[in-house]
Amino acid sequence: MKLMRLSKKTARPKILGSNCDVDISWAAGPGFRGGPENYFCLKVEADDHTFALELSVEESRRIQEQVNKFLKFIENGKPWWEPGSYFKKMKKR
Repeated sequence: MKLMRLSKKTARPKILGSNCDVDISWAAGPGFRGGPENYFCLKVEADDHTFALELSVEESRRIQEQVNKFLKFIENGKPWWEPGSYFKKMKKR
């Protein structure tokens, strides 16, 4: 897995790690240091830093819907994006 930092100022993303490890966990209870309660966490270890994304139940469901939709289109062999516009379409939904 590759971890990149996207920037609005420059057209090139900066690669923070090319061989990153991802750890997926969840907690049914209070969040860590004031984070959401009942959260799903994605932790990515890059070369110099470790990043964590804590998602609430609603955000996790939204991501699950998007991933399921993505996998369905890939399995059916019908990519629904045009080259270069993938991120724009995901943001609008």
